[in-house]
Amino acid sequence: MLKTFTILSFLFLIITTNTKATVCSNLSTGNWSNTANWSCGRLPVGGDTIVISTSTTESFDMGNYTMPGGSPVLIRIYGTLQFNSGSKLNLPANSNIIIYAGGSIKGAGGGGNSNYIAMGGTSVWKAGDGNQTGPLILNTSCTASSGGCVLPVILVSFSGKYFTSSQQIILNWVTSSETEFAYYEVWKSSDGKSFSSVSKITRRGDFNTTAAYHYADDNVQLLQICYYKLKQVDINGSYTFSDIITISIENDQEIELLIAPNPIVSGDNFAITIIGAGSSAIFKIADMSGRMVFNKAFNFAKDSNVIDFTSEEKLPPGTYIATVVREGLASINKKIIVW
Repeated sequence: MLKTFTILSFLFLIITTNTKATVCSNLSTGNWSNTANWSCGRLPVGGDTIVISTSTTESFDMGNYTMPGGSPVLIRIYGTLQFNSGSKLNLPANSNIIIYAGGSIKGAGGGGNSNYIAMGGTSVWKAGDGNQTGPLILNTSCTASSGGCVLPVILVSFSGKYFTSSQQIILNWVTSSETEFAYYEVWKSSDGKSFSSVSKITRRGDFNTTAAYHYADDNVQLLQICYYKLKQVDINGSYTFSDIITISIENDQEIELLIAPNPIVSGDNFAITIIGAGSSAIFKIADMSGRMVFNKAFNFAKDSNVIDFTSEEKLPPGTYIATVVREGLASINKKIIVW
């Protein structure tokens, strides 16, 4: 019987920080040794997230192969990783393999150690263990010979959207497997770095069934950017976090940028009028080479905002691009011509 998944510290770190790793996915059924069949344009190396895509078979044909690069890898298997006769894969220490429902690792038909996967010199699967199917995790603490570790929850999707009618952000997520699993927590941040829990949702699904969840966040403001992630907690208290999603709350009012006069005679006064920029924004002027000639943050009103430029702030003759950036989002650009 498969044992309950217990998350160790190194596994937690790899899974939760892996979003910054290079993702190297196989593009179609083919051989591992074919660089053209990898989305990264090369063979996978240490530090990568390696994806065996759904409905594909990746044949490992590298013989007794040690993956270069000393950093751990995360292999996500949605299709089939098929080992050719005599092929053996040696991965860096602290690597992890996640086999999702419908995914598998298959040997060439021999027994014993005719095929194997090792991590840091420790065998986690060999041909004698038989084919492995998901949902399952393999690592040095969850070897195939000991039954592997059950993946407690498979998160199919996680998304969110702001609705102007209710002035809420609605989060939606779907799972296809929940076993030995307790609850979710919704974590929120305003800067994408410091998160706190805002809600706890008890599990509803059963193993190998689909469950859909929703959460409405009405603690939002216009022109705000909100960051969310899910904390997925097992019945024994171990947990993982999902990837972070970002939701921008747009203003209903369109941003307008007015320049008068335009064209401008060099040395004359002119004014920039910004309508609907929200509470704060950055106004920039750059020449056509990208050199910044004006860059300043302002606390704007929500209706009409005027920036006066005097002759002391004159622009040399040429063409410029004026940009309003609000809450980190480029909102509008307009050309300025100076004679």
